[in-house]
Amino acid sequence: MKIVILNTSKRVAIIPNDARDMINNGHEVFVESSAGDESLFYDEDYKKCSIFDLNTINDIGPNVVIGVKISKSDLIRIANSLREPCTFIFAKIDDFEEIEIDVKSSFVAFSLDMLPRITRAQDMDVLSSQNNLLGYVAAIKACELSQKVMPMMNTSAGRIHPAKVIVIGAGVAGLQCIATFKRMGAIVYGCDVRENCKDEVESLGAKFFAIPSKIELSGGYVTEISQSDIENQRNLLRDHISDADIVICSALIRGKVAPIIITKDMVKSMKNGALIIDLAIEHGGNCELSQNGITKFGKITILGSNDLIDNIANEASKMLSKNNMNFLQYLFNTGYFDSLETHEFEQKLNEDEILKCMYKLCKTAD
Repeated sequence: MKIVILNTSKRVAIIPNDARDMINNGHEVFVESSAGDESLFYDEDYKKCSIFDLNTINDIGPNVVIGVKISKSDLIRIANSLREPCTFIFAKIDDFEEIEIDVKSSFVAFSLDMLPRITRAQDMDVLSSQNNLLGYVAAIKACELSQKVMPMMNTSAGRIHPAKVIVIGAGVAGLQCIATFKRMGAIVYGCDVRENCKDEVESLGAKFFAIPSKIELSGGYVTEISQSDIENQRNLLRDHISDADIVICSALIRGKVAPIIITKDMVKSMKNGALIIDLAIEHGGNCELSQNGITKFGKITILGSNDLIDNIANEASKMLSKNNMNFLQYLFNTGYFDSLETHEFEQKLNEDEILKCMYKLCKTAD
């Protein structure tokens, strides 16, 4: 098979060691020029691979195209530039649900962030691997931006009290954030609408805010939360936030705009020098005032960022590459690629517990 690795992020989808393994297994691997530069994997590291320019992708005639993230329009543009049908694999495809069905070239697109949270899909779970690192980086970034010292210190000038940190959303990123702050010695509070998060938060040494709510879950993800529950969350957090030094927002509802949990009035109540880091900004943000980048609201600093993980692109790429390799192997093991030859792949996709959640089949108009 001909496998193409695109340059779509500071992270790279397949690192050189894994690319060599694919070549040793009989595949041809093509890497877009400079695809790994930002993650410290350079073209010369892909010694056994062919380096190409994106303008010449059609000359390769790839069977599989792998990247980190891509917009719907760019995906369709690349697909339409190819003469033969292709399989696309990305960690995230923006506007995945809205991909047009009628296009010039047929293709199957997999967005790994739609992977169901089940046991046998764990080694392909890009959300978990990347969000784990994101939570760590968010805590480190908070230390850089905040003027507050994390641990308690007894000094010759007296005692420095530890920072008070609130983490909203106890998913993978939130839990790693909590763990990192606790290692630094901060006083940490975790908050989530899922009651089963309480034990996980407390096991890390943090205090948990219980928010009575009626939510809908699908595969471990929150899929629906009522406005009244959001109001309950705001009311519960209001007093705590006013005394917080750092607030990390990571609350998401799968497939929907992120809920606004921190309002403008709540930000006004925060003390001078407080910091908010909104990790949900890509989905609208949990803070009403969040924008992409650093903004100031009075004496409060707000960082809305969806690319913090790029600060450790090398480690993130290693984990992402392993997820992608495991997913490729899963496609081989399930007979997906064989089904392409017999034109039975659509049935294969719909019958598979994992694949049916994360693909888009785009066909040419008749």
